[in-house]
Amino acid sequence: MSTPDIDSTAASGMAGLEITNPDAAQDSFTELQLSELERQILDLYDRHDEVRLEIGLLSAPEATQNASTEEVTDEDLQAEQKALLEAKARYALKKSIAESILVANPILKAVHAGSNASPIERDLRPLGQQRADVCTELAATAAQVLAAREALTAVEAERVVLSRNNTELAGRMVGLAEQVEGQKKGDITDPEMKGKIEEMAREVGESAE
Repeated sequence: MSTPDIDSTAASGMAGLEITNPDAAQDSFTELQLSELERQILDLYDRHDEVRLEIGLLSAPEATQNASTEEVTDEDLQAEQKALLEAKARYALKKSIAESILVANPILKAVHAGSNASPIERDLRPLGQQRADVCTELAATAAQVLAAREALTAVEAERVVLSRNNTELAGRMVGLAEQVEGQKKGDITDPEMKGKIEEMAREVGESAE
């Protein structure tokens, strides 16, 4: 029985992957110059979001709010944890949609307004280009990670097959060894037995390579 070789396509695919190092030096990004008033507005916006999240969590219905500690079961705790996660997920989704709507109009104006763009819209142009570049790099990195996972899965499948074959070979070797032990000491004169032992030894040696 010959053992299969590891998929050369998968192995070469993994060897050809080049994952970008996130710690590598990157080109400096253009920093948007904001006035003190604009910074205060952004800080207040962030704080407003935090307060809304806190209010939403505090006002969420709690099934065990009036229950004593002895009455709270593991199922109750799991239900509360699930409700909390769902509430946070809904809030995060709403926040993401709102922010996307807020930033879409200034970005469109910065890109398409041309000479009619305001100073702050002109300042947004290089940032918009940098954002597009980052999205492109992120998509490429995600594709590399996906390819690496697929190649790793293929190699792991081959490893499982090899392990199963090695187990079968080991079982056959044990059976032959038991047959040899049952014979008298001395050279084995049975040609068929000799052939089986040599074949098993050769297959075990090949699988170990």
